[in-house]
Amino acid sequence: MNAKRFLCGAQRPATLAAAVVAGSCVAAASHGAVVTGTMTDVGLNDFLLNSGVFGDGANSVEFIAQFAWWSEPLASGGMWSYGSKFSFEEGSSPSRSQVAFVPGLLDPSSITDASIYTYTAESLSNSVAVTGGPELFGSMSGLVLLRNESTGHYGALRLDGMLSHAFEFHAEGIDITWWFQTDGTGDFSSVPAPAAAPLLLAAALTRRRTRRR
Repeated sequence: MNAKRFLCGAQRPATLAAAVVAGSCVAAASHGAVVTGTMTDVGLNDFLLNSGVFGDGANSVEFIAQFAWWSEPLASGGMWSYGSKFSFEEGSSPSRSQVAFVPGLLDPSSITDASIYTYTAESLSNSVAVTGGPELFGSMSGLVLLRNESTGHYGALRLDGMLSHAFEFHAEGIDITWWFQTDGTGDFSSVPAPAAAPLLLAAALTRRRTRRR
């Protein structure tokens, strides 16, 4: 069974062996040295680590994710996020990235130096909740930060939504917003702050999965 990868605003590495995930990608805007876009319905499931790559066409970062939990009444859920130790790419991949988490921050416009955060090649200690949704089973809303191990370029992503596709190994389709700093610094302050995401009302949880690794 092949792992899956989704590419957005980045060139496909020659060594990429994983299948590209069905979904859509939009490079939305450029704000100074920061480019931003969205990925929608990116595949995510219980049994595989799935990855995505985004950047400016010359440099990029890789995010690695796995399904954590899902609430059907809320149409909301969470994901695990992983660093380069779990990358599908062997050797000197141009996109391999370490990962950090900033709880409660929903856009990177207040980040002037992304290097101050603690990055790891392992997994985040908490699962990431859908923005505006419930923070169940220890999950937290916030930004996932990514730092390319080779070039030092920084990216950020926010989990905006999740849709269940239970017919495929309990797979979920996730929607994310991403940002990439093209000049190699960790300054995202040129990004305008977006409107607040809608808040979801709490309801009974019908399905819980906490599978890791």
